[in-house]
Amino acid sequence: EGYEVNPLQKVKHILSGGDKNALALAFFLAKIIVDEDIESKIIIFDDPISSFDYNRKRRTIEFIKLLSQRAKQTIILTHINTFAFELYDSLKEVGINPKCLRVINGKIKEWDINEDKKHPFFKNILKLEAFVSGQEEINLDEARRLIRICLEDKLKFNYFQFFKELGDECWLGTMIKKLKEFKDDQRLKFKYSDKEEVINELENLCDFSGSSHHSNITIQHRTDYT
Repeated sequence: EGYEVNPLQKVKHILSGGDKNALALAFFLAKIIVDEDIESKIIIFDDPISSFDYNRKRRTIEFIKLLSQRAKQTIILTHINTFAFELYDSLKEVGINPKCLRVINGKIKEWDINEDKKHPFFKNILKLEAFVSGQEEINLDEARRLIRICLEDKLKFNYFQFFKELGDECWLGTMIKKLKEFKDDQRLKFKYSDKEEVINELENLCDFSGSSHHSNITIQHRTDYT
C-alpha cells in the first residue's frame, strides 16, 4: 500500500539540499533584517552558499552586502574562493574594505585576496619577469614549466577559433600543429609578419619546455640546451 508521509514531514522529501539551505538562510535573514538593534550585532555566516545555484549565490551576496552596511561587524566563513572574490568586490563597491584571512596549516594568516584573484596566466608571467630581471631565482624545470603554461594560455586566449576541434587535447604541441595547418589562412595573424618563423620559434619553445609539464607534446624533449 506504500509509505505514508506525515504532512508535517513532507518538506524533507520534497526540497533539495540547496532548497533547504536557502530556506534556512531566508529565515535567518528575515529575522536579522527586522532586528532594531542590528547596529550592535556581529553577524557570522558559515559557508552560506552551500549547494546554491548562481542566482541564489548572487542574491546571498546582495543580502550580505546590505547587512554589512548596517551591522556592527559581519564575518563570513567559506572554502569557495570564487564566492570570496565576488563578495569582496561587491563590498568594495559600497566603500567597505574587508579584512581577509585564511587558514594555512592550522594557522590564521593575512590573505592577499587581490593577488589570488589574478588569473594564473598573469601570475606566471610576473614570476617569469622577476626571474629574467634577476629578482627571483627559479630552477630550470620550473622555468620551462612556466614558459609552457604561459604559451599555452596566450595561444588559447588569442587564437581560440583555430583550436575548437581539439577539445581536451588543446596543448602546446597540438596547438602548434593546428597553427601550421592554418599558416596560409588570412585570419591567422601574428604581430611579426613572418608566420613561418613565428611557428618555428613556437616549436623550439615547445621542444625546450617539453616533458617538465605535459607528456603529449609532439617533439622529443632535449636535455642539452648548449
